Amino acid sequence: MTSGAAATQAEIRPPTRAEWRQAALTAGRAGVLERLRARGGEALEFAIFSTTTWRPLEPFLAAELLLDGVAPRLHFFEYEAMDAQIAVQQRPFDCALLAIDDERTYASLHDPARPWTEADAARLRGEFLRRVDLAAASARHLFVLEPHMPHASAYPLHVAAEGGTVRERVAAFRRKLGAELAGRTEVERLDPGAWEEEIGRAAAFDLRLWHLARLRYTEAAFAWIARDLARRILLKSGRGLKAVIVDLDNTLWGGIVGEVGAGGIALGDGYPGACYLELQAELRRWRESGILLAAASKNNRDDALAAIDGHPAMLLRSTDFAHLEIHWEEKAESVARILEAFNIGADSALYIDDSPRERAAVAAAHPALRVLDLPDEPLDFAPALRAVPWPLFAGTSAEDLRRGELQSQHAERAALLADPATRVEHLRSLAIGVRVRCDDPADLARVAQLHAKTNQFNLDPKRLTESEIQSAMNDPGAIVAAMDYCDRFGDAGMVGAAVARLGGTELRIETMLLSCRVIGLGVEVALLRALVEEAAARGAEPREVHLPYRATEKNAPARAFLEEIGALDPGGACRAVAVAALPALPEWIGCERARSGSRPPRLPPGDPTQRTELLHAD
Repeated sequence: MTSGAAATQAEIRPPTRAEWRQAALTAGRAGVLERLRARGGEALEFAIFSTTTWRPLEPFLAAELLLDGVAPRLHFFEYEAMDAQIAVQQRPFDCALLAIDDERTYASLHDPARPWTEADAARLRGEFLRRVDLAAASARHLFVLEPHMPHASAYPLHVAAEGGTVRERVAAFRRKLGAELAGRTEVERLDPGAWEEEIGRAAAFDLRLWHLARLRYTEAAFAWIARDLARRILLKSGRGLKAVIVDLDNTLWGGIVGEVGAGGIALGDGYPGACYLELQAELRRWRESGILLAAASKNNRDDALAAIDGHPAMLLRSTDFAHLEIHWEEKAESVARILEAFNIGADSALYIDDSPRERAAVAAAHPALRVLDLPDEPLDFAPALRAVPWPLFAGTSAEDLRRGELQSQHAERAALLADPATRVEHLRSLAIGVRVRCDDPADLARVAQLHAKTNQFNLDPKRLTESEIQSAMNDPGAIVAAMDYCDRFGDAGMVGAAVARLGGTELRIETMLLSCRVIGLGVEVALLRALVEEAAARGAEPREVHLPYRATEKNAPARAFLEEIGALDPGGACRAVAVAALPALPEWIGCERARSGSRPPRLPPGDPTQRTELLHAD
């Protein structure tokens, strides 16, 4: 191929993250960004409300999001006109950043020569919160930059002042402001001090830019801030990591276990063994927060397991892995089986391997897979993992902390149902029980989490926030349903949620989503019928149900369900379904409807006569 043809191919091929990082602070930035924009992505409207200017952020944030399939449009509301511009906005932005970062706003707080009272602090907090309310009304997710020490302050940070030093004043002010923002679930607080510590104050600020244009940060700082904001935005958009697939030899330990044996691998105190332990410790923290862990290794299985379960220094044992692919087949095939077993898309998993050849082969086979460019030096393994540009779908709910256990249940369930000829018989033997609760405040956080992370069975991925779900719970014309699931393999916790609106003889479903662990078991019918029964219990007379549908790259299971019940016409447009035409509750499912929760009913295996057919309020 000629050099000209090679250049043409490079222009057509979407840039990699490494290419963008290399060009971001150079004159070549515009060309790389143009190629990224040509690829496009899912639209996202992002607003920046600021008392300074943040316009230099645009190319950096656009590139970081485009690298992960999100095409942002940035809107700027700046300086003294910011409040008036926000007030006339009609659109709800997907996300917004509020930066009241002109240090003159906090002049009295920062000046030790001025008297400082609690009344002054309350007035300043009240003005800040007024702007938070104004911005929050225009955006579904709001990032708020908290007040901090000014970079241009003429006063020493520890100079004595009434009410304590300047640093103590600022700390007390931020504590009280944080307490007032703590209950705002649609608001995420950002600490600019943490940004500046990571970037370095000397690299973050240029006072000439500040005096010329009220430009708070340098280009290098905006590039770093864009990476941090992109992670947060991707998490709000349902694009976080759910699983990690890791190699073994020279990745989790040093050496090739098939050659040196379990006792000969480098693992433990000293260099380089301690470096591999540090990587294992980080992966264990991820697993304990709910990330699924899998291994893909070309190895003799017995040799690898002897190291995993037999080496005294190993932090990760075989029970920590939700799936193991240890054999001599290609790793790209192993990755495909792991993704299928976990029932997740490739863009929800991270692949870690010390071999550049294996990384390239796996990435070629799975273009959407997130692949960590592991450094050559083991000392840098754990830091590289901590610095991944993708957010984690980690959490603290009961379902999050049991994700590995729930995946094992799912695998056993899937194996049982693999034979189509005996599928109904096996479904009966599962002894499925579901319980649907409505408008229970205890379900708020988990329902919001399902909206944030569910992709496959999600009729219309609106990503409702906690505050929006709370508003629906408080609305007598709305229903917020949550569904728990259990079968003979165990209790899977909350696996489904929906938001519906009552309207005369119509029931309009706004959102309806299920965990991938229960797709195809018939529980989607149970959830839909529970919504109809709840509407009737509230005095409505629903005769038809309207279900939404917006196609994505991942929600084919949702479309299949809508086609099955006749909610889509041949052209793919939504149409109402008569309540009388809805499918009956599958005979292998026991379902109860309750206002407040207990666990789902446990049913005797293979005894469908004892299932609870009614949908009733406790």
